[in-house]
Amino acid sequence: MSRKSTSSFPAFTIRHLSAGSIRTPTPAILCALYDAYGPERLHWGSDYPVVRWAMTYRQALEVIRTRAADIILANDMERVLGSSLNELLTRHGTRA
Repeated sequence: MSRKSTSSFPAFTIRHLSAGSIRTPTPAILCALYDAYGPERLHWGSDYPVVRWAMTYRQALEVIRTRAADIILANDMERVLGSSLNELLTRHGTRA
């Protein structure tokens, strides 16, 4: 599936990346999600406070930054980590 094939569903976004789940999906799954939805529609979530028994919020951020660095382009990482979700919420009248 490519971004072109998912463009027929512009309101569809994905929130799959999290501190807990980034260990589970293979790089191929993460790569497929990134290729299909792009940094505009792929959103990271920390699973905080659920994950706090295992790591701090800062450590949860570091998991995605290090484990996905070979997949998500550096200039897209900040979008995935929050700016694209902030834009989505702002566009729909919700302040992030």
